Amino acid sequence: IIFNRSFGDAAVGKTSLVSVMSNGVFSNHYQSTIGINVSTITFQTSSNDPITFECYDISGKLSVTNQSTSMILMFDFTNRASYKNLDSWYRDFN
Repeated sequence: IIFNRSFGDAAVGKTSLVSVMSNGVFSNHYQSTIGINVSTITFQTSSNDPITFECYDISGKLSVTNQSTSMILMFDFTNRASYKNLDSWYRDFN
């Protein structure tokens, strides 16, 4: 299992991406993440081997120890500041 954490400003689509990838559901209604949502996403490789990601969607208001082995950086194309903040989110991961 690969432990993954999504990073980015509020309302850039982190929860929506994890929801679509884990259970195929997309909602047009924005609701800020409260606490931590954990989802499991499994992909099949070209040799039909499964790769499982345990995704931690964590509220930006929480301070947690990062034990993730992978990350997803996200930004909103319509919000330039969310793009500029990616550098800061990347440094937080490392």
